[in-house]
Amino acid sequence: QPQPGISLLPSRPRIQPPRQRTPLQPQQPRPLPRPVLPGAGVVPFLPGTTGIILETGEAGPPGTVLMSGRGRLGSVDGPAAAAAASLVSFSAGLTQKPFSSDVGVVHFNKVLVNDGDYYNPNTGIFTSPYEGRYLITAVLAPERDEYVEAVLSVSNASVAQLHTAGYRRELLEYHKPYSGKRTCGGPGTFHLVLHLKAGDEVNVVVTGGKLAYTDSDEMYSTFSGVLLYPSISHV
Repeated sequence: QPQPGISLLPSRPRIQPPRQRTPLQPQQPRPLPRPVLPGAGVVPFLPGTTGIILETGEAGPPGTVLMSGRGRLGSVDGPAAAAAASLVSFSAGLTQKPFSSDVGVVHFNKVLVNDGDYYNPNTGIFTSPYEGRYLITAVLAPERDEYVEAVLSVSNASVAQLHTAGYRRELLEYHKPYSGKRTCGGPGTFHLVLHLKAGDEVNVVVTGGKLAYTDSDEMYSTFSGVLLYPSISHV
């Protein structure tokens, strides 16, 4: 017998209407905070830019201002001192009789440039102070209706020779003396780049003919040289 108040029929479940849910909206990304130095104002973003803007730090101490231009060389040590000491050049002309005899070393007496005082006008000799490459030039002008024969000597060894009247090949090949009449010619020149060692002596030796000279300051013959660059061992 069923007890009163108790139903044996299955109860119907109550169906609840679905709840209306609000769709999730994507959150806008927030810009990262900008670091700000203490006491500094807020730096605004530039239009159309995002990101982090860093503040400029404190200015450093002022640098040393160097003046441009050319000045006198000071005293320095090391390779710079060697380069400064390597400024060597000379140039001299002839305004007097070059030597007492007919031939010999030409004494170019009128000095125009003599950086380092390595050229001696009393002897006509340039002494190389450093090992390196040198440009050596000489212009020899003969007297009218005369010729000049000369050699460029380095430490008593002939490096080059010239003859203002020219050479004949057969005389050079067989070393025959010239017996005919010597014709005159224009000035003769030396123009060479030489490798000189420290202490090498360079001079011009006239072996024949007559050099032109005058008692005035006019120069017809010259002798010059300049150190192009020293050897690596010197630098």
